[in-house]
Amino acid sequence: MATLKKTKEFYCRLEDDLKRLLRTPQNKIIIGNVNVDGIEPSLTNGEAEEYIWDEDRIIDSELSNKYIVPFTKCTLAPNKGFYPPPIKQISQCRAAYNIYVSLFPANDPNELPAAVEYWRKRANELMEKLLAGTIDLTEFEQVAVIDESGSTPGLPAFTEIEPIFTDKGIAGIGGGIINIENVEVTH
Repeated sequence: MATLKKTKEFYCRLEDDLKRLLRTPQNKIIIGNVNVDGIEPSLTNGEAEEYIWDEDRIIDSELSNKYIVPFTKCTLAPNKGFYPPPIKQISQCRAAYNIYVSLFPANDPNELPAAVEYWRKRANELMEKLLAGTIDLTEFEQVAVIDESGSTPGLPAFTEIEPIFTDKGIAGIGGGIINIENVEVTH
């Protein structure tokens, strides 16, 4: 198994959030690095963190056109030291759901326990509300919004963009390789 390269903190915490949530569906899932009372864990801590990390990256990609990502922790009460609650809850619910269905795949979606189905539904509802703007993350002081023009009010603008790739496309498909070095970037 590949080692997880953690470049930021997770939006939900393994110990307090995910492990607690996964204990609810009939105590089926145990996460840890050692046997507890002779019971083999379902996943190691590292394996569970990979699920969280995957979900956090998906959250960032879904919200990257609306907010500056990755999100930062809140500095004011009542959420001080935590990520914005909707982001934390989406991460937690999605990771828990994906862990459960990977360990106990159902032949029919109706076979899932109600708690597990709730996790998927809750995460999807929160994401839809964030994307629609009915939940506003700007109430958390560390969240920066990207406006319709692509600007980030209150944040410094980028003055120069250094392209990483200078070509786009695949030879022999469609228009083939397109050189993008001279493409004008507007803000």
